Amino acid sequence: ITTFDHPAYGKVAVSVHQDITRNMEMAAALQASESFNVSLLENAPNPVVVTSPDNAVRYVNAAFETLTGYSRAELVGRKPPYPWWPAEITAQLETANVTDGTKELNRTERRYQKKNGERFWVVLSIKTVTVNGEAQFHIGNWMDITQRKEMEEALRASEERLVEAQTVGHVGNWDWNLQTDDMYWSAEYRRIHGIAPETRPSMEFFMATVDPADVGMVKQAIEDALS
Repeated sequence: ITTFDHPAYGKVAVSVHQDITRNMEMAAALQASESFNVSLLENAPNPVVVTSPDNAVRYVNAAFETLTGYSRAELVGRKPPYPWWPAEITAQLETANVTDGTKELNRTERRYQKKNGERFWVVLSIKTVTVNGEAQFHIGNWMDITQRKEMEEALRASEERLVEAQTVGHVGNWDWNLQTDDMYWSAEYRRIHGIAPETRPSMEFFMATVDPADVGMVKQAIEDALS
């Protein structure tokens, strides 16, 4: 509001009004959009960590806190080495983190540790958000694959025990996929029959290893099993 003396009307007050409705609507829409984005991150089922270009933690969601055992207050502002990095591979992860900051990652497996020291596995994906070509922040998305890794390790250990038992007992085994006609021969089976590792398994080759006197019996046994 501006006031001045007018020769005909005396003191006059003048006010200028500018319509900012559109600006207010845009600001409200932006705030709603930001709230929506934060809500998406906060309620995402997978752990999410957001870091600055200098690798300082800017944000972690609730799923990240639940998986690692670290609170948001403990992590925001932290720079590498991050507390979820196992001590024995910190140097390796330090080197990888420098590379990670300059490129995007998609489904890279990493082994980390919780606050209580328990180890876990994740599939890590990183997306770099840029504005005018400048990196603004990195969004890391984790998928917990600990259970899958434990199952793979259990299977590997079981297979090793089977190989050891077959070697000690001189017992071999073979599998036959009836749909694909593919066969598998264990290492001990190959050793017993003197079959080279590079020899491709086949039913024809298998029957060639059977004593001629037992061929009829073996064929009948196979037919009985398939009937």
